[in-house]
Amino acid sequence: MRLKDKVAIVTGAGVGIGQAIALGAHKAMAYYHLAFAIVTSQPENIAGAQAAIRDALALNPKDPYIQSLAGRIAYLAKDYPSAVEHLHAALEIWPDMVEAHSRLSATYRTMGDENKAREELKEVARIRQGHPGFRPSPSRQTNCCSAWTRRAHRSGAACI
Repeated sequence: MRLKDKVAIVTGAGVGIGQAIALGAHKAMAYYHLAFAIVTSQPENIAGAQAAIRDALALNPKDPYIQSLAGRIAYLAKDYPSAVEHLHAALEIWPDMVEAHSRLSATYRTMGDENKAREELKEVARIRQGHPGFRPSPSRQTNCCSAWTRRAHRSGAACI
């Protein structure tokens, strides 16, 4: 995809990030933040988010946050097998990633596999138990996201 087209995808969402990419900031995290900006401000623009996260994955497939966001975007696109694949990839890199376990639980539940959904929630509880100072965001009962994405929730953005 041409850089000019990437900037056009994010009309109103992540325009500054899109412009930075167009000017040469060809970095995995720039594409990650572009995808995140699209998902949080234009959740209907799945194609734009998919294009941005695809570029992030191409540049750094070993980043658990990129893999987790790819799973979230696949979930939003109703591509549940890809969501599971990306979330498992995130967990291979960081086995105690609460965000990935929570999203994987939601994905399994959507796919109708309640047993696997419960198992993932047990993992979340196990991880939280091992980190007694860990507290979910006061605005949410579950802590399905990283600290960075929880800030978006306080402004009204939804998870998965």
